Amino acid sequence: IGGLNYFLAHQAVATQDIDIFIEDNLENSDICESALGELQAEWGKTDADWGPVSEKMPGWM
Repeated sequence: IGGLNYFLAHQAVATQDIDIFIEDNLENSDICESALGELQAEWGKTDADWGPVSEKMPGWM
């Protein structure tokens, strides 16, 4: 469910994304980065930075 959309429009809408919460430590970050790469996930802080996480420098997360 799109959380922000629900807040603004009071309507649940499937957004095709997922929110992941992990304990903030280096081991978990490394594991999560690897898993997201295997899933062919994409991410970026800006549109210009958007791309496959597998192409990002280790520690990007």
